[in-house]
Amino acid sequence: MIRRRGSAGREPTRGQTLVEMALILPIFLLVVIGLFDVGRAVWNYNTLAQSAREGVRVAAVETNWVGKTGAACTTPTCPANTTQLKAHIVTAANRVVGLDTLPDSAVVVRCGATVNCSANNASGNTVTVTVSFTFQPVINLFSIPMSASATMVIN
Repeated sequence: MIRRRGSAGREPTRGQTLVEMALILPIFLLVVIGLFDVGRAVWNYNTLAQSAREGVRVAAVETNWVGKTGAACTTPTCPANTTQLKAHIVTAANRVVGLDTLPDSAVVVRCGATVNCSANNASGNTVTVTVSFTFQPVINLFSIPMSASATMVIN
């Protein structure tokens, strides 16, 4: 008995393309979504670093003025205490568009080795602002903690 071949002279392959697509498509989509998440993670880290830079800029200007009043306190905003200073820094960090609103606990301010800037806040010392954020990829299997720091000299 002679079996007839397809018009191109090959065996008919019914469903082979469908099976191959079913095997390859999930892997392809995982790679595409993974590339998308890597791009989002880099963008979030850059935004986080910009938030730290904005916060440290405010800290460098205002830290030397904590608790000062009177005629000397006309040009910059003089925070009454370190709590108000941190509120100004968090507000500056949140001005950067892109991340969710950062809570106070996500921002750490250090003047030299001191955490609350009540000491070491003289002009010429350094102030460091560290901002933390948790990145959540589209594929919700894990989260990535991120942090960025910036340091400036107190004016």
